[in-house]
Amino acid sequence: MSDGEHVEPEFVVVGRIGRAHGVHGEVRVEPLTDYPELRFARGSNLLIGHQGGGAPRRATVVSSRPHRSVLLVRFDIAEHREAAQALTGSEVLVAIDEVYDPGPDAFYEYELVGLEVFTIGGVRLGVVETLIETGAADVLVIASVDEAGVSREILVPLIGDVIQEIAIEHSRITIDPLPGLLGEEE
Repeated sequence: MSDGEHVEPEFVVVGRIGRAHGVHGEVRVEPLTDYPELRFARGSNLLIGHQGGGAPRRATVVSSRPHRSVLLVRFDIAEHREAAQALTGSEVLVAIDEVYDPGPDAFYEYELVGLEVFTIGGVRLGVVETLIETGAADVLVIASVDEAGVSREILVPLIGDVIQEIAIEHSRITIDPLPGLLGEEE
């Protein structure tokens, strides 16, 4: 991906399927969603496949129950152990347009990665490489190269005092860095 290029996925990964459990078609699922009890509720219609790996298969949750740090889920497309084993390594997906809309001031990580970051003074800092989720505030990791050609990462908290504008349509984030945020002397 080149700087500023933005690619929107068709699907969001909400779980990763592990090995089969028992003989009745259950699989271990590592939930990757904030509300696994709702996403994997009986009757939920999901997709099973791989992000960017061809057309996923539709599947309905027949049963779901917690088991240690995973869920044990039985899908209608796997009624016995052999069929469940065939799902090992797959991802549980949801079409992006079926995901809850977080609202105008919230963004998905994929929307932020690749955006260029500028200060309010117009200085280009770099490109968003990833997002780190912390307990207090999420943090943007910016890949930056200074005038001397030295690469570094800049960590920018995703808080109102710093983030002035996120313009997805312009592939741009504008920040007002707190003193010391960019490593300059005060």
